[in-house]
Amino acid sequence: MLGHRAPAFSVTRDQLDGFCEICLEAGLAYDSSIFPIRGRRYGIPDTPTMPYIIQDGGGRRPVEIPLSTIMWRGRRYPVAGGGYWRVLPAWVIRRIIARLNRAGCPMVTYLHPYEFDSQPLSATMAAGWSLRSLKHQFKQNLNRRSMCDKLDAILSVHRFAPAEEYLRDPGRLPPHDPGAGLL
Repeated sequence: MLGHRAPAFSVTRDQLDGFCEICLEAGLAYDSSIFPIRGRRYGIPDTPTMPYIIQDGGGRRPVEIPLSTIMWRGRRYPVAGGGYWRVLPAWVIRRIIARLNRAGCPMVTYLHPYEFDSQPLSATMAAGWSLRSLKHQFKQNLNRRSMCDKLDAILSVHRFAPAEEYLRDPGRLPPHDPGAGLL
């Protein structure tokens, strides 16, 4: 396995040292589990926002590729993909990518396969009828129909590459490239 992303960015601050050791022992080239934000369910707000070496262990140097955030009005906001891309208009995402790239930072994103499925998700089928399942269903289906057009609009302006390619040759995605990003 080349890289890893923990489900729901579930690595916490108290797990970080042990988690980095596991990444090193597993021989991972990269991890992308750290979201450098202060979130209700996830995030480690004071971690770097640019890719960085996790640990140096006997010549192996796994890289942490944190998910993208932006500073706005003195606060750091997540903009990496998934629900964030569903609620943000394409023109805002394009501006965010350009802003990150001007600052020398690649756009690190993720997209869920269900976000491109034409059929709505039904949390109530899986969890039964409750206010909580209806709320979850609403959030997971919000603006899903916009994702294909939005992704087309973004890819018409910006170039993305897998993390593996970035690690193999970081020079292929120079920080000043206005269309550089990572998936």
